Amino acid sequence: MEPMNTNRKIDFVFVIHNHQPVGNFDFVIEQTYTDSYEPFLAALEKHPRFRIGLHYSGYLWEYIKSEHPGFLERLHTLIERNQVEMLGGAHYEAILPVLPDKDADFQLKSYQSEMEKFSNAEIAGMWLAERIWEPTLPSILNRNGCLYTFLDEAHFSAAGLPSEEIWGLFRSEDRGKTTLIFPIDKILRYYIPFELAEKTHEELERRRNSGVYLITYGDDGEKFGGWPDTKKWVYQDGWLESFLSAIEASDSVNMLLPREAIATHQPKADIYLPCASYEEMGEWTLPAQTQVDLHHLKNNLERADMGSRVLPFIRGGFWRQFLAKYPESARIYRRMLRVSDKVDKLEQYKYPDAVDARRALMKGQANDAYWHGVFGGVYLPHLRFAVERELIAAENICDRAYKPSGEQDKYEPAALTLENDSLRCGVTPHSGGAVSSIDIRSAGINLINTFARQLEPYHTRLLETEADDQNNQDEHKSIHDRLVVKEENLTEKLTVDSNPRFCLIDRFLKPDFTLEALTYNRKVEAGDFAGSNYEIASTDEHRITLQRLGLVNERELRLTKEITLDPDSMLLRVEYCLEGDFADSTDIIFAPEFNINLLAADAPDRYFLLDGERFDGNNLGSIGNRRVVQTLSLVDDYLRLSVNLEAVPTPRWIWYPIETISLSEGGIERVYQGSAIHPTWELGELQSQNPVITLTIKSWKPVI
Repeated sequence: MEPMNTNRKIDFVFVIHNHQPVGNFDFVIEQTYTDSYEPFLAALEKHPRFRIGLHYSGYLWEYIKSEHPGFLERLHTLIERNQVEMLGGAHYEAILPVLPDKDADFQLKSYQSEMEKFSNAEIAGMWLAERIWEPTLPSILNRNGCLYTFLDEAHFSAAGLPSEEIWGLFRSEDRGKTTLIFPIDKILRYYIPFELAEKTHEELERRRNSGVYLITYGDDGEKFGGWPDTKKWVYQDGWLESFLSAIEASDSVNMLLPREAIATHQPKADIYLPCASYEEMGEWTLPAQTQVDLHHLKNNLERADMGSRVLPFIRGGFWRQFLAKYPESARIYRRMLRVSDKVDKLEQYKYPDAVDARRALMKGQANDAYWHGVFGGVYLPHLRFAVERELIAAENICDRAYKPSGEQDKYEPAALTLENDSLRCGVTPHSGGAVSSIDIRSAGINLINTFARQLEPYHTRLLETEADDQNNQDEHKSIHDRLVVKEENLTEKLTVDSNPRFCLIDRFLKPDFTLEALTYNRKVEAGDFAGSNYEIASTDEHRITLQRLGLVNERELRLTKEITLDPDSMLLRVEYCLEGDFADSTDIIFAPEFNINLLAADAPDRYFLLDGERFDGNNLGSIGNRRVVQTLSLVDDYLRLSVNLEAVPTPRWIWYPIETISLSEGGIERVYQGSAIHPTWELGELQSQNPVITLTIKSWKPVI
């Protein structure tokens, strides 16, 4: 270690990560470009002595390349004057340790090649998606030419280092392969840009006087104008101009590019870090009540003046736990693994379409749709839709190139599959005998893709602060500290679903159920079939028969359902047989449940039809209860498809929206996750006839 010299300058490495998730709306990306990316670059142009490492995730990079080529010309000028160093990373912001090795390599090498062509320079540094670290990463990074990366102070605290030692440069190793790590200073990450620029400069001076000779800041570029209320603070109120000017004028701060820092400084020590991410991410992985308990514990420690000594050693879980916390994430992840195997085989056989399949797979590995926090997108249907669309596209290419073997899915061995050239349906005997996915292959859509409502920690905060005046929010607070409620009376809509939001969930409802109680899952169930294990009576290429002996109103009922996929069309048919003595039970309602998500609750081009006719208030976010209707349809004029549910005998139809109360950058809000639809019959009416439900899909213009 170098001896302390308080007369030397402090070397300051400043790194910004700019990111937009695969599938984000173009208007959102454009707004963030206008509010954040472009004005930040303009500020750098005016301050040539402020030097910086920049990372743009691949999806954002492709958008800027297409829509704002002049921006890239300006950026290249900054590279040529040695003001900017471009950083690599996973091309579409995948979480590298959870990918098959070959996929991790493709993600890294693809983006490294893109950046090297753009900058005419070797790319040796990289931004790690969500700063998610696992101990095998040094091997993954090293073999792909990634020699250094950036991690939060929280990672080093988890390894036992005291805060005052977390600065400089460290080296980590896995099976003889090493990588260098810049620790991101926590105080600076919270100061910039939320405290006055002078305070940041004072902190740098304090650290220099304490013997720190290399310090690193790294965080999201959207903090500079893209987060709520930051545009005014950062640009109009002059924060960024003041900050850049102060750093340039300082005679005690020396700006270094990351590549210069590793050439100038030796690593302080070797370190082995546990699985970790930034502090907030670790908390978000925990179950809801555990997060609440953790926040109370931290507050108690702060009040007892023990925070600085104890809090560095208290942390949450790690990223993979999201795959257990959110079954929707796990299902997409298992789909991704299955498709990865198919793409690998396509590449081994050297099919010409393998390049397109690989690119679609890489987009389908984008991390945002797999987790939830302030930024995570698993609650956002359009991001789940985008990732699944890419995975379906990749699988379509593979299945066109070679015939699938028909072997069981090794990632979901308990599930069954019905498929033809038009549709692919997943069936889950172990989870209520329900249909878990319906892929319209030509359109790249999983029709179900509906997120089940569950408890989140901010629901507790919402209940605690419901009466607070939201206008008193501090506009300069970090996004992690803000609680903005975007609508009144949201607590009345809080609920938790008992089962995944699949199709063909077999439900028996109490005679006194209300539509409101059904909508919010409030003790309406009279049977024990939903979510239970079904026996497989028979299967063949296009038909699955399931059965279960269960209870309805404490009386035995045997339910058999035969699910058939037409070999040559987009038609799925289910025939029910209900056996039991229910002749006098006209008050029990049989109400199989469908959950279908066409993304937009109130758009004029998404709507219901009843027997082919439009009606007032027929948007997909509506609530309905109609008798003497044989066919209910969901129509999407934008994607040019319709989903038709036809039932015999003629049922009463009930439908309602599934809406989560979830958190985003803007605050707590309702998010439409799909529509629940029930054809319903009184049970006693079905003793002499077996109901038949036919689902047909019409796609009159293939999308992919």
